[in-house]
Amino acid sequence: MRVQRNVGQLTALHLVRVHEGLDATTRSVKLDAEEKKRLRQLKEACHLLSEEQRLSSTNSEPEARIGAIDARVDRKWVVARDILAALGRLADELPLGEEAQRLERKLLPHGIGFTRLDSDAQLAHGTTLLDAFLAEEMSPALLGCLGPILERLREDHVEYAEALQARLVTVKRAPRLGAARLAAVEALQSFVSYVEVMADSPEAITRAEAILAPVDGLLERSRRSRGDGPVARPAKAGDDEATPPASRTGE
Repeated sequence: MRVQRNVGQLTALHLVRVHEGLDATTRSVKLDAEEKKRLRQLKEACHLLSEEQRLSSTNSEPEARIGAIDARVDRKWVVARDILAALGRLADELPLGEEAQRLERKLLPHGIGFTRLDSDAQLAHGTTLLDAFLAEEMSPALLGCLGPILERLREDHVEYAEALQARLVTVKRAPRLGAARLAAVEALQSFVSYVEVMADSPEAITRAEAILAPVDGLLERSRRSRGDGPVARPAKAGDDEATPPASRTGE
């Protein structure tokens, strides 16, 4: 059988499924020593790939967590600003209003535009600003208004930092998933090519096609999803071209 199956375009999910399919199609077939060795190598590669997929499957979790924390932090900064602004309107009437106006002008001269920065920059700016607020000697009245908000912001910033660190870990893991997929592709291609090359008779070709049926199924599905043409038929003994019958001249 002419070597023709190229598994390089299969996704990580497809590779794991192909291995599961090959495990089923080879159970009732007597494999030679080399086939067993290459199938075992494929099994090991797919096991590592599955583990990397599992570890990487949480990639979206840090992003969702960051988004939720970011929204909570933004709301609290809005509330803190609004409390100071509202009290500041009474600056001419109450000492509390004058204190709030002074604090807003000192610590929030440009408002809370920093909440529109990217997550890392917002955390850095927000942490510095929060430290400045907590360092202020506020009156009991103003502290009673702002204290609960500032305390929750402090807790949120700790969680924010943890979530950003978790995202960094998942980003660093991405190359490992790619390497695991490449290893699985190479192991699958090695097994497929060997089975094809060793199929040198009609009976052996039939055997190879039965073994590699899961590969053919996913390759065909992958081609259809990309809008490519049908899979070429395996070259059988006596065939001079591994092409679909409809493409041959005169047919």
